[in-house]
Amino acid sequence: MVIVLITALIVLCLILGLACHRLIIQLQRELDSTKSLAKLWHDERTAKARHQDDLHGVLLVLNDYLGGISQRISYSAKIADAIQTNAPDLFKQCDDLAHWLFTNDQFLLKLASATGLDRDHERRLDETNKAGREDVFTRIYGGTPD
Repeated sequence: MVIVLITALIVLCLILGLACHRLIIQLQRELDSTKSLAKLWHDERTAKARHQDDLHGVLLVLNDYLGGISQRISYSAKIADAIQTNAPDLFKQCDDLAHWLFTNDQFLLKLASATGLDRDHERRLDETNKAGREDVFTRIYGGTPD
C-alpha cells in the first residue's frame, strides 16, 4: 500500500511538474508577445512624435519664416501689381506669366487655409485682401481670371 501511495505521489509530482513546465512555456510566449507589442507601440509612438516634430517645423516655417505664408501671399500680389504697373507688356510677351502668378497666389491661399494660420496671419491676410489683392489679378486679366 505504501508503494502504491509513493508511486501515486511520484506520478502526481510528474504530472504537476509537466503542467508547471507547460505553464512556464505559455507564460514565456505571452511575455515575448507582450514585449513585441510593447516594442511595436513604442516604435509607433516614436514615429508619430517624429512626424509631429516634422509637422511642427513646417508650421513654424509657414507662420514665421521671413514673414510666413501671409507675407508670401502679399508679395505674390505685389509682384503681379508691379509688373502690371511698370512693365505691362511683359504679360503680353509671356502669355502664361499672369496665369502662373495667379495660380501661385491661389495655391498659397489654399495652403494657408489648410494649415490653420495663427491670428496674426489671418489679420494680415484680411488686410491684404482689403488692399485689393484680388483686384490686382482682375486688372491683369481684364476680367475674372480662369
